[in-house]
Amino acid sequence: MESARNQRRCRVQLRLRSLVAGLCYAGPSVQLNDWLTATLSVLAISLTILGVLVAVIAVWGYRSIKEEAKTIADTAAKQQISSYLDSEAIQD
Repeated sequence: MESARNQRRCRVQLRLRSLVAGLCYAGPSVQLNDWLTATLSVLAISLTILGVLVAVIAVWGYRSIKEEAKTIADTAAKQQISSYLDSEAIQD
């Protein structure tokens, strides 16, 4: 019984040592070109997303300007027609 307990304890200790050794291993160092590649990839994706957002906002802005121009043109046309119909030139 004591022998089995010692074996389990030894296995656990070996496993913990291997885990700690794995945590301490830094692995291969990252080269400058790897960082540059990752940075440029993130930059390209960010600019693409920004471009899509600007395009959506531009289309939305164009539509609202178009609707506002229609409203102003209708109001101005109604005022001109009303003033012309009320003028003395048409009364004759």
